Amino acid sequence: VYYELEQAVQDLSTRGLHTAARWAAEQLTGLDPLIQQSAVNAAAAGAAPPIQLDPTDRHPQYMLARQHFEFKEYRRAAHALAGVPGPKALFLRCY
Repeated sequence: VYYELEQAVQDLSTRGLHTAARWAAEQLTGLDPLIQQSAVNAAAAGAAPPIQLDPTDRHPQYMLARQHFEFKEYRRAAHALAGVPGPKALFLRCY
């Protein structure tokens, strides 16, 4: 489920279906943290094919923040990025 939602966020956003992408990102961040951690560990072990090269892009909170940013909901984007490391997350948080 985790990888399907992750891929859906990326595919829907690429196709300009921002409302659907935001819904998928919200579902992704709402998953149990143990499921999220096991998916991240599996990706690190090479069990899952990489979707993008930058690990920040695959972080669930970053994906949700990007969708809030697309809707010009900047405060919600900054709130979603609390504790997310990386230069892209820092840029969105400070924007």
